[in-house]
Amino acid sequence: IMVKVRDTPSVHEDGSFDLSAWLKHVCTHRSAEDEMLLRKTAELLSNSTNLSHGILIAEILDELGLDTASLAAGLIYEAYRAGNINNEIIKNNLNSEIFKLVQGVQEMDLVHERNPLR
Repeated sequence: IMVKVRDTPSVHEDGSFDLSAWLKHVCTHRSAEDEMLLRKTAELLSNSTNLSHGILIAEILDELGLDTASLAAGLIYEAYRAGNINNEIIKNNLNSEIFKLVQGVQEMDLVHERNPLR
């Protein structure tokens, strides 16, 4: 199976990121409240090297039709996994639904690490 790596116009070649352009792209069918949540999540990652990976994950989740909390969890997960974002930051700055989603993905990662596919 061939998978094309997607181009993300809001992530530039030098790694810089245009948050407003990305939000405009991903929030065309979302509420102003959803846009605020995604903005807040992305801003938590503004100094993180994990932002571009999170953007790609969130875009895939958006294409799959997932809700905004799932996009936010996808956006922040890699930074969480790398230790750049912790439980307290997620709980204090986002919401319990995103925290539960991030924890769930962490559990799936642990299953994979303990039982890698051969």
